[in-house]
Amino acid sequence: MANDVQKYNETGLERMLDSFFDGWNVRGGKIPPVDIEETDGEYVIKASLPGVNEKELEVHVDDHVLHIAGKSFSSNDEKKRHYILRERVSSTFDRAFTLPEEADEENISAGFEKGVLTLTVPKKAKQEAKKISVTINK
Repeated sequence: MANDVQKYNETGLERMLDSFFDGWNVRGGKIPPVDIEETDGEYVIKASLPGVNEKELEVHVDDHVLHIAGKSFSSNDEKKRHYILRERVSSTFDRAFTLPEEADEENISAGFEKGVLTLTVPKKAKQEAKKISVTINK
């Protein structure tokens, strides 16, 4: 019963998020947590990535899907250490978002400061409706 409720809630939450983001499909887990803001001309995505080295971070777009991937907190000398308590574990993540049609994938920019990745996705300029004259042949 508990599993059925959990599945129902996850499905309901996914539906709610999909409708809330209006075209942004969220895939994968909740790591890293993100905020997505929309303005008239762009989308701004901010991802919290504490402990992530900029060199361990990858951002790419593949088939209209924006991926944020990387590795959190890593230590090269793990075997030399004797931990009394260890809550920060090394892990990999890959968060993906389906971009809306109006997203300008070619001009996405990124910044990384104080553990926050900021992606700016500009919107394509809206094209005016094109009027086509029709000639009737007699």
